[in-house]
Amino acid sequence: MGIRSGLIAKNPSVVFTALGKEEGVLLHLESKFYFGLNETALVLWQRLEKGATLFEALVADICRCFTVERQEAEKDIEEVIGQFLREGLVQVGEG
Repeated sequence: MGIRSGLIAKNPSVVFTALGKEEGVLLHLESKFYFGLNETALVLWQRLEKGATLFEALVADICRCFTVERQEAEKDIEEVIGQFLREGLVQVGEG
C-alpha cells in the first residue's frame, strides 16, 4: 500500500509533545529514539493525532496552513511521511 493511496495512521507506540507553535518532538517508546519536528512536520503530525487520514487530507491541511503550491506540498508530504514510515512512526493501511 502506497503513501498516496493508503490510510496513514500514527504508530500507537509514539508519543508527541509540542514545543511551542512551530516545533515538536516524537518519542518512539519501543526504539527509544526521538525525532524533532519542524513546522511542516508538526502540522502533519497534529493531523495524525486526530486519527488516521488519507494523503489528500494532509495535502489540503498543508495548503491551508502555508503559502505553497499543491505540487510542492505533495512532494514535501511524501518525503516527510516516507521518513515517518521508515522510522516506524506511522503505518499505512488500506484506505
